[in-house]
Amino acid sequence: MIPVWVAIVIVGLMAVLLAGMWASFIATRLHRLNIRTDEAALSLDAALGRRAAVVSALWPELADEAEATERIAFDTSCTTDRALAENRFAMRIHDLDDESVTVNGARTLADAHTRVELAMRFYNDAVSDTRTLRLRPLVRFFHLGGHASPPEYFEVAGIESDYVASRIGWGVFRLQRRVSTL
Repeated sequence: MIPVWVAIVIVGLMAVLLAGMWASFIATRLHRLNIRTDEAALSLDAALGRRAAVVSALWPELADEAEATERIAFDTSCTTDRALAENRFAMRIHDLDDESVTVNGARTLADAHTRVELAMRFYNDAVSDTRTLRLRPLVRFFHLGGHASPPEYFEVAGIESDYVASRIGWGVFRLQRRVSTL
């Protein structure tokens, strides 16, 4: 029979080992979620850039504003400045005279807008998963998420959908959105 103190030491070592394994698992998962968030942020930034390029091609008078919006850095820990700029840019697109836009131009804009919506969904989903794990009490207590601020959600008003749908018809717009989401 083993002494009681040996059993207590073995149980204590097992508890420390399990706690270490848990902490390692959570830290690895957080690292993967941070990578996923960064990749989604890059994808969202690229989709916003593509939309700005499409708008610049359709309305050359907006090229300077599109470039100014793109110059604002997309930072996952502070998305407010970029989101405000994108909202202002979206409002300008909505308020423009649309007589010069062709059906192909409207379809290209619909495709770019759909890509922005999808990238925004993927990014916000990654942010949600990362924040959910980082804000758990034990994860915060042991600083497993590091000292960096958690990523923020990115929201841009979806007012362009009305514009695009009115230019190419709801049926074509829905078909375009359905095809691009597949």
